[in-house]
Amino acid sequence: MSKKLNITKIRQQAKDLDELVDITVLDPEGNEYSVKLKPKFRETDVQKVVVNTIESIQGLEKADMPIATQLVPFFVIYNIIKVQTDLDTPKLKDYKKEENFYKADAEFFINMYDLGYLEQINSAFIGEEVDRVFDLIMRMDEAIGNETDVEELIKKIDKS
Repeated sequence: MSKKLNITKIRQQAKDLDELVDITVLDPEGNEYSVKLKPKFRETDVQKVVVNTIESIQGLEKADMPIATQLVPFFVIYNIIKVQTDLDTPKLKDYKKEENFYKADAEFFINMYDLGYLEQINSAFIGEEVDRVFDLIMRMDEAIGNETDVEELIKKIDKS
């Protein structure tokens, strides 16, 4: 017999999505650093990652710094890390020019990639959760057509 779904159960399940886990990452010299992350992704966070990734790619193109195609999957991981961890990353509000933000963000991304931090942090996420982000990106790619407004595109996909 199934149980009745109630507000208490929903709140508890939502609270579980915000559980933080401490992981340790190593720099190239073997020094340990702590990063807090949420291994489970809220649906709203999945959408936020996708929107941030697309807007960042567009911003980098405007700043004449397009992301290399082979790095796009890693750039998605970087955007997951920005949403799902306590790692301090460049923020748009901290820059007077949008172009400077995108340059700083790209530089930080490349440094994290080159130093192996992306791989270390990504390995701590639940694989199925990361797959949800890539699945939404794939569905968006199929639905993109002439739509340029990212939020409108997400709404379209949610309806399908």
